Amino acid sequence: MTIILGRLVSSLTDVDASWTVETVKDTLSHLVNKSVQASLGLRYHSGLSNGKPSNIFKSTIGLSSEDIVLWNVNFTYPTRPELKVLDDLKLIIPAGKVTAIVGPSGSGKSTLVALIERWYELDGDMGKNKVIMFFRNGLIRVGQHKLQDIDLKWWRSQIGLVEQEPFLFNDTVFENVANGLIGTEWENAGYDKKKDLVEKACKESFADEFINRLPEGYNTRVGDVGIRLSGGQRQRLAIARAIIRDPKILILDEATSSIDNHGEKVVQAALDRVSKDRTTIMIAHRLSTVQKAENIIVLAKGKVVQWGNHNSLMAAVGGPYWLLVNSQGLEIGEADHPDNSADVSEHEKRTIDLMTLDKASSPLQAYLLAAMISSFALQGDYLTIITNFWCLMFVALACGAGVGYFCLGFASTKVSFHIASTYKREYFEGMISKAVSWFDGEGHSIGTLAGLLANDPVQLHQLLGINMAFVATSVLSVTGCLIIAFYFGWKLTLVALVSAMPLAMAAGFFRVRIEKAFERMNVEIFATSAKWATESIAANRTVTALTMEDRICDRYEKLLQDHVTIPAAELEATAEIDEPQIDEGQFAAIVGPSGSIISLLERLGILLSPRIILGLTYLLSRFYKANSGVITYDGHDIEEIGLCDYRKTISLVAQESNLFNGTIRENVLVGVDETGTTENSDSRMFEACRDAGIHDFVMSLPEGYDTVIGSKGVLLSGGQKQRISIARALVRSPRLLLLDEATSNLDSETEKQIQETFERTRRGRTMIVVAHRLATVKNADVIFVLGDGQVQECGNHTSLLQKRGAYHNMCLAQALDG
Repeated sequence: MTIILGRLVSSLTDVDASWTVETVKDTLSHLVNKSVQASLGLRYHSGLSNGKPSNIFKSTIGLSSEDIVLWNVNFTYPTRPELKVLDDLKLIIPAGKVTAIVGPSGSGKSTLVALIERWYELDGDMGKNKVIMFFRNGLIRVGQHKLQDIDLKWWRSQIGLVEQEPFLFNDTVFENVANGLIGTEWENAGYDKKKDLVEKACKESFADEFINRLPEGYNTRVGDVGIRLSGGQRQRLAIARAIIRDPKILILDEATSSIDNHGEKVVQAALDRVSKDRTTIMIAHRLSTVQKAENIIVLAKGKVVQWGNHNSLMAAVGGPYWLLVNSQGLEIGEADHPDNSADVSEHEKRTIDLMTLDKASSPLQAYLLAAMISSFALQGDYLTIITNFWCLMFVALACGAGVGYFCLGFASTKVSFHIASTYKREYFEGMISKAVSWFDGEGHSIGTLAGLLANDPVQLHQLLGINMAFVATSVLSVTGCLIIAFYFGWKLTLVALVSAMPLAMAAGFFRVRIEKAFERMNVEIFATSAKWATESIAANRTVTALTMEDRICDRYEKLLQDHVTIPAAELEATAEIDEPQIDEGQFAAIVGPSGSIISLLERLGILLSPRIILGLTYLLSRFYKANSGVITYDGHDIEEIGLCDYRKTISLVAQESNLFNGTIRENVLVGVDETGTTENSDSRMFEACRDAGIHDFVMSLPEGYDTVIGSKGVLLSGGQKQRISIARALVRSPRLLLLDEATSNLDSETEKQIQETFERTRRGRTMIVVAHRLATVKNADVIFVLGDGQVQECGNHTSLLQKRGAYHNMCLAQALDG
């Protein structure tokens, strides 16, 4: 009997040890998995931390009296090391004077801004910096100091920057302009002082004119990247943000390219005023803005080809500057879802069977253990035979359980991936099918939607993967145990259920409630913080130029902390997905002050949301719907035409080009139906790119049309991006071509070539052009001049000049002296 009890204790100990080992194994496996994930995260975090710039000393140099010198500067971008952007560049930017830098697209003008702002550093010593494996070297000095020796944050705080494509944060007008005070003595000033400074800066930049018409004035939120404002309005706010800090150095990278003629004159007068006794660098295509510059530098292919003032450069007839000016002059006197439910159901059925097989092993294991224990009461050979039998059953059970676990894990993972991928695709389709106005709403920012798209399908995958398998197997295990328990002792089982089950159910109920509340808080935290992080990262150049790094980090931390102490509000995203719902035309042009299109449309009976500022091209593209009124094309209401069919016949070239992180080929052909041969697509692409004046540049790249251009085309200049956008529009052979300031980012020569292309390809096509630069519209069949909320004049170029009215005055203002 002692031997039997010893074997019983030994067996129970072995069973307990086996369960302990299995638990430890699962714990260690989970720990190793999380450790690997954490180590990867820490490694990436370490890489980001090591990327912070190091400063040598904080200089106290007087920037108003120190020249900026670039000497023997060579520069290439990391992804295009074979293509020199700056080639042995030598130039001097005199202190306290206005220096204008002009030249064709891709000549290196914006790269100069990047180097002066120290977004890139010059380091030709490969021995000291092995990370920099591309050719960029030379010397940039400020007086007697090397630029890289000056404290980075202090240096940037001395610069006011207005970029070609200004970035505004999803905040109020007041806060966006007040961001320019960061790093100055007024950073922590009171609200009244900041308000005075903001209003003064907005008046100087001619921004107060439209701000006072906004629903909430300076407290109006501008939306993601300022989407609720027009391009000219965003640019005027950016100018106000730059001059509010009273910078020692003012950099204007196409600062007035998106402003109408009247606004440009006022802003230019303000810039002339604030440029006094200040080192000013002007990057410009519109040469009317640089005539008063004391020093004009002409770049071409990364080199200085000409320099001087306006008069001396114009005296060199036939020179680079003379040709640029001549190409911009206006002749005033001229007279002439598949259904996957069946597949999912099949996978689910297969998985349920495997779950049943798997979790049946737990009750069977208990039954086998009980049978083995009862066999210890036997004696002699019979004990050995029975014990061996049950041991064999344990082996068989182990093999069956192993197969079950393997099949369960494989099937559940496959099903979860299948469902999650289907859900993610439909999730994305739902987002991308929304009307453009939906993205203007609160809670629908790029960062928030990107966070939801990344996290929600993952949550579903985790739910439907091995976790759901564990839930199902646990249910089957409990069911099996209850069946066995009722079979052997139903009275004791009932007592256990009555006493323990209510407590277990209550605990489960409260846990679910707590988990749901916690998850809602997580959703709110990650939606808001991800939105802010995405917006800040996208605006990295603006953030660094305004020395806002600390402010950005502080606000990010505050967003996280607020949600720890404040109950999270329920995230609402219940808008329905919109159901997707044309003969030879004329060349029409619309010119006039920025923002006047809204008042015009209201007078025509088309009522729009007062919170959203729209362009006419947005309505014609059916990005937005008018609350009332009708837009007809060839006698048909455009809302009655199928949305997909309608948009296949139109092409839009917007003021701000949007390119994808892919090759040039992919970006040009992205809007073309995937029909026909590759040769046909390539021939159409080549023709469109030649018409857009970009083909020769693309072919000069090492990989040609297979060159990757980076996110938003970051590796291209503004003019190059715009020409690719124009090629993308032309390759579709649209019947309706919408040009919304399509050539505002192009140099004069390229603009002239593009205009000739539009003239050559206009037959059989309706063209609508929205423009401030009148050289692009003078050949239009009909020109509408907008002002004071209505159509002031209508006619062609010749008839409008003869009226000597608003259009005539605009032409006079834009004509150059050349």
